[in-house]
Amino acid sequence: MSLTVANVLPVSRCALVVVDVQNDYCDPDGALAQAGGDMSDVAPAVDAAAALLDVARAAGIPCLHVRTEHSDWTDTPEWLARGDAGNLLDPRHHPIVRQGSWGAQPYRISAAGDERVIVKHRYSGFAYTSLELSLRARGRHVVLLAGVTSDLCVRATGFDALARGFQPVLVADATAATSRARHDGAVNEFRSYLGPVVTVADVRAAWSRPATESAASAEPVARI
Repeated sequence: MSLTVANVLPVSRCALVVVDVQNDYCDPDGALAQAGGDMSDVAPAVDAAAALLDVARAAGIPCLHVRTEHSDWTDTPEWLARGDAGNLLDPRHHPIVRQGSWGAQPYRISAAGDERVIVKHRYSGFAYTSLELSLRARGRHVVLLAGVTSDLCVRATGFDALARGFQPVLVADATAATSRARHDGAVNEFRSYLGPVVTVADVRAAWSRPATESAASAEPVARI
């Protein structure tokens, strides 16, 4: 059977996970922007993520908001020295998403009262959190991913979703990175190794179809 929005995104099995839409990762005055990241694609991606949330809420899809916080309780020496410290960010000298800071607060997207907010302390939303339990408790095995950044925290969450028996789906226009090249590379990698890549329009089409409509009659998933 060809890949279609109907058979990839069944309403009864899907959950939406919005990753790291926070000031330090998205705002022009946030840590990533101040470190020289190209933020030009972030605002449109956040707009698309907000539209995606509206679609999910209207369809009764569980929505989970994963946010990062760092503090002395979770910052090990190895974590503080991660990556090429100083090339983009140097968390040892320039803190990012510190617990209780402006940078850790949500950026333009707020969780509704009945939506789950999960705090993480590493790249993946599954690392040391209740995300897996929350998804299993709702019987949701298809995990739509939106947010930032597509090449790091969204990517890491997607890899861990697949490793834990979930089907990750990337909503490409509702994600962004600190450069177009990074984002495009992440999208290609996701499609090659993790799962389907769709658009907000694909999701809207899938979740607005009558429940009795067969998957065979659905439109193919957009290839982007």
